[in-house]
Amino acid sequence: MKVETIKIKHPDGYSLINKADFDESIHELFEESNQPVSALPARAVEVSSTDVSFSVEKTEDFKINLNTADKKTLISLPGIGAKTAEEIIDARPFESLRSAIAQFKVLEELPVEV
Repeated sequence: MKVETIKIKHPDGYSLINKADFDESIHELFEESNQPVSALPARAVEVSSTDVSFSVEKTEDFKINLNTADKKTLISLPGIGAKTAEEIIDARPFESLRSAIAQFKVLEELPVEV
């Protein structure tokens, strides 16, 4: 049986880690075991690694671009369901974050940008 791996960069070079272990760490971190890792927002995690181990942490500065995010990404945000995601997509493009928040108050406290 072949084990799928991911290449992780660290100060001393690269390590190969088990993809299933990595995915499990991501899901535990985000408590979203029903979503594939690919559905998580870009820049949502920071991975650090040594030759023998790795760790995964949430980054504090990731933001989802409201003008480019797909429906699945928008739904991953707290308080946004399928209907609101579709309404956000239909209201694009937003010229500013302020104008987006004026139309959708739920965005006010979320990690979003335009």
